[in-house]
Amino acid sequence: MLKNVFRSFFLNPRRVADLFCKCRRSSLAREWQEKTLSARLSLLKTSYKEFEWDLFRVLSENKDTFVLSKFTYGLNKSGLKANDERLYSVYKKIEELKLKNKGLREEEIRINFNEMKDFLADNVFLIRQAFVNNMIVPHFSDFCVRVDDLYWACRRNLTGKITSHSKVLYGQKLESWAVSLCTIDGQRHSTGDYGTPVVLHTCCTPVNYALAINEHGANIVNQYISNEPIPRNKDVLYLSPSNVPQNPIDVAGALLVTSLLNVTQNSQQTFDRIVARYNEMSGRTSKKITWNRSFYIHEKGAELGMQAYAHHLKNNLCFPCGTDINETVDLLYKLYSIEMSSESLAILAATLANDGVCPITSERIFTSEAVQSTISIMLSCGISSHFSVKVGIPGVAGISGGVMLVCPGLLGAFLWSPPLNDQEVSVRGLQFSERLSEIFDLHYFSFSKPTAPTTSHQVEGFPGTQKLQNKSSSNVQAIFAASLGDIQALRSLHMMGHNMESPDYDGRTPLHLAASQGRMNVVKFLVEKCNVDISVRDR
Repeated sequence: MLKNVFRSFFLNPRRVADLFCKCRRSSLAREWQEKTLSARLSLLKTSYKEFEWDLFRVLSENKDTFVLSKFTYGLNKSGLKANDERLYSVYKKIEELKLKNKGLREEEIRINFNEMKDFLADNVFLIRQAFVNNMIVPHFSDFCVRVDDLYWACRRNLTGKITSHSKVLYGQKLESWAVSLCTIDGQRHSTGDYGTPVVLHTCCTPVNYALAINEHGANIVNQYISNEPIPRNKDVLYLSPSNVPQNPIDVAGALLVTSLLNVTQNSQQTFDRIVARYNEMSGRTSKKITWNRSFYIHEKGAELGMQAYAHHLKNNLCFPCGTDINETVDLLYKLYSIEMSSESLAILAATLANDGVCPITSERIFTSEAVQSTISIMLSCGISSHFSVKVGIPGVAGISGGVMLVCPGLLGAFLWSPPLNDQEVSVRGLQFSERLSEIFDLHYFSFSKPTAPTTSHQVEGFPGTQKLQNKSSSNVQAIFAASLGDIQALRSLHMMGHNMESPDYDGRTPLHLAASQGRMNVVKFLVEKCNVDISVRDR
């Protein structure tokens, strides 16, 4: 009898997992149940029209309902977080469902097909990508395991020194260490002290440079700043043969960029405007972006070099006409003192990696021209020539221990650990960058990147897929999104520059499909936001 019971349990894995859950061993049981489920979901390669039924069939195991935790787990496993703005309506509906089922956990709430369909209504494309492993890093959980292993290996590195700047900020915390990554699809993973506010210092300089190009254009900005690398020596002022700072990363170049950002407003208004842009770049994940007054006062009181640089630049007629150098210096100190979490800064880096479009809001922040110039500067002038050769990832480092990395077309990362080497670069951040590039073959000039991984074993190589959509595939996505009422997918395509008037093989545009399906919110978006031609006749 007992033998038959055991046999029936192990022939039905779900019953075993449910038994463990009821016994309050939910962490182990749920992990085992979810791994079994994820293996089946990875086989789900259905069309957009069939996706809803097929997803429900897999999650419910051919029953009438399934537990809510299976749905949220599928999103989390792919790297999509609850504070992702694209999924706001989904998690809002989930919270409403929780209130309706007061006192029950996600593992205890069961949902039917219509409730699941309601979750998918506004985000069918994004959710389908998550469940069928069609994100830029398909097997994201496997990738995260490798990243965590690398994190712990680097944590054992106790070399480096704590600078006076870091003592003001963090004391003698040698153990502080954070790693945050965000892909261009908005998949996120963080480990360590990623919630601790980090002072940007020079990590803000490439971002400010991109903002300046956004506002004035590359031709104007390049009249004031060159793009040549220089040694990492803060005590020497380098000017190019044309009498301009060598690049926007060093102090002289940062001063010129700051003056260009502060042409028409006072420094406080400019600072507030820049902080608002930082908030947009990071997907509005920070409740409030602040600046560290202690660091600001320490820097302003201890460093007279920046004032000397500013006067030397003014003497050489480097600043735009009418520049107030005292306001410019004060504004740069404030920009250096901006504090953000590593998690938010990874999203900011991913915005640069995604051609200027924030991956978790689908909003375009930078022009392609600004992104191209900024990433080029980060690769050639960011950290050091040795870093460019050894690691081959565009990056920048600050004396607070931060390292920002941008892998174009793949991901952005922010690493933070206060102990620095002799070149004032985070020791752990440098070690992690070298190993990340080596393990996943992320060097900018590598020719050995394989094609898209199809199994979890291939995550040991390059993690990204060759996800360059051609015109026809974008057209198909736009047509289906319009017919299904998926505003988020249409907004993302519009931000990426897709022509929203492109017809399908039958001559029908997204506007035709939206109108015929009664999707008035989509019609309004296409007409008002995309300015599509309403005179084109349907078939």
